[in-house]
Amino acid sequence: MSRLTHRTWNPAAPALAAVVVAGMCLSPAHGVITHQYLFNSGNGTEVLDSVGSAHGSTHDGVAGMSPFVNTAQSRLTLNGTSSHAQLPAAQIAINTYSALTLEMWMAQTGNVNQFTFAAGFGRTSDGSNGESANLGYDYLMMQPTRGPADQGSRGAISLGTFDGEVGVTDGNRDLNDGGLHHVVMTVTDTELGYYVDGVQIGTAPLSTESGPSLSTVSNDLAYLGRALYPDPYMQGSIYEFSIWDEALSELDVATRFSAGCVDTCGERYLEIDRVTGEATLVNTLANERFYTYTLESAAGALNPVGWNSIADTGDSDSGGSIDPNDVWLETSSLPTNLSENEPIDGGGDDGALMGSGFSLGNIWSKSRFEDLTMQVTILEADLVTERIEPIAVRFVGNNDQPFSRSDLDVDGDIDADDYAALLSNHLTAIPGTTAFETAPFGDLDGDLDNDFNDFRLFKNDFIAANGAEAFAALGATPAPEPTAALLALLALTPAAVRRRS
Repeated sequence: MSRLTHRTWNPAAPALAAVVVAGMCLSPAHGVITHQYLFNSGNGTEVLDSVGSAHGSTHDGVAGMSPFVNTAQSRLTLNGTSSHAQLPAAQIAINTYSALTLEMWMAQTGNVNQFTFAAGFGRTSDGSNGESANLGYDYLMMQPTRGPADQGSRGAISLGTFDGEVGVTDGNRDLNDGGLHHVVMTVTDTELGYYVDGVQIGTAPLSTESGPSLSTVSNDLAYLGRALYPDPYMQGSIYEFSIWDEALSELDVATRFSAGCVDTCGERYLEIDRVTGEATLVNTLANERFYTYTLESAAGALNPVGWNSIADTGDSDSGGSIDPNDVWLETSSLPTNLSENEPIDGGGDDGALMGSGFSLGNIWSKSRFEDLTMQVTILEADLVTERIEPIAVRFVGNNDQPFSRSDLDVDGDIDADDYAALLSNHLTAIPGTTAFETAPFGDLDGDLDNDFNDFRLFKNDFIAANGAEAFAALGATPAPEPTAALLALLALTPAAVRRRS
């Protein structure tokens, strides 16, 4: 299965890529992964450790155990209400590490203006020994969202509760934009580091004498998607979570980010049915917001008539459900280009939510041409920053095979009907200005005519599919191709005529 690993753009990306390329072979990641959760196996309630034996489980405080490890999509799905994963904290024994790295691929789709934990190790007080009940104590945390006061995501360690916390905060950027993010926290005796999407956000000094350290973290609880405080549960997906026995360097983290997910961090693609031409956007990533998209086919294989644009079927004017709050406009409706956008003054929310996907109608004209490309413009959570994302296009149906170039009537075989169409249009002017339009008339090489080269290609394809005897049985053939000697003679003829005159 092909992968589409989506990464959030950041202004340091070009420089980061250069550093990664320069150092990838020189500085491999140090340390060893002691525990890794890929969410690609088990019965849906198990959170299996693919490296060690510290297996966990999923929990839902309302409905009991629920199968929300989606093994087909390799992710832990979190509903933001009560679902979470619990790992065996005592077995992991986080406070026995002298240094470590917590690494995660995640996408958060909700929790606006709320405090959430993506991962947390520590304890929740019962109120004894003078402590405040239901507060987190002696913890490590990776916190993707941090409340209404423009506090960005954070990695932190505490001695006691939040007033004894040391950490690094990513400005005012919460990670609830729905995009896929690589989040890393490193801890040594002297320093805590925090990284988002391969870039170091900052470091914070640690002192083993007077402040928190790994040795002071409690081994009581270990959660994914649940806080040690009475805060909301995380809404979104966790695709990978790894624990290393050493603090990765900046280059190590950049290299890990560049390499992408071990398995697949969800995917987004356009599926085309070869038989019906229907195009369905499939999305197992986060529910991102988009406001333009473009489909292109150089051969002209798009079908504007079968297109169910958002402007026609999914906006407020048509009562549709894709983006009922906004008005969309078709900007191109051609066999080579279908595109539309939601203008800035379209009203309602900016853009449409991608959700789990939707149909665009029968936009592909049944043919051998599978050259479709697609891209969308996605809005970040601030509704200002945008990025252009290419969308992979996959064709299905017809026994997972494209139609042959010599299957002129596109019925799934190369037979006498195709041969008759080739002959009837051989060396004649054929209609059409695109390769799709001229293909049914025997233009196999896409140069907008039916000549000897097309006949030769058809003959090879027919024999490959049916055998030489079957081709011979077809009977008459076009005039044989001119030989080299004949071509030379024809080239000399005008000159001879001129000399006689």
